[in-house]
Amino acid sequence: TSDDATLDLMLKHAHLVREIKGSSNSKTIFEGLVKKYPQNVELMKLLAESQLDCGEKVAAEETARHSLRLEPNQPELHNFLGKLKFDEGNLDQAVYHFSQGIALDNQSIGSYLELAKVYQQRRDFHKALETLQQAIQAAPRDPRAYVASANMLREAKDYASAETML
Repeated sequence: TSDDATLDLMLKHAHLVREIKGSSNSKTIFEGLVKKYPQNVELMKLLAESQLDCGEKVAAEETARHSLRLEPNQPELHNFLGKLKFDEGNLDQAVYHFSQGIALDNQSIGSYLELAKVYQQRRDFHKALETLQQAIQAAPRDPRAYVASANMLREAKDYASAETML
């Protein structure tokens, strides 16, 4: 439809503005688009990212949460909120959101890596390594989980195990 074509053009415009003029300018465009298309969760995700880029953490979190209320099956928004909560030091909420991201998309290696970082920050190395093992099972050809496991084992001074991970 022409409405879809208009939205597509506006999204392309907003992305170009973001690249050329920065997030604050594209944020204004995303805000206008969300007002015009209030049920579009993809627009809300883009608005939340722009808000965060502009240092508006509270607004970004509110936008992301609103989008999840409209459509709960958005693993990337759970990861977004997990990162926000991790940065705030709210590790329980970070675990919740990264775990939700994994539950919705168990092939998202980034979710596993972020969750492992939260467990490592909590000093729960067993859960961190367990999470990295799940990442390895989900994507055995992706080297990031192997490297993260090796680094964690090296930090724990388990050099023999660290060497086998690499």
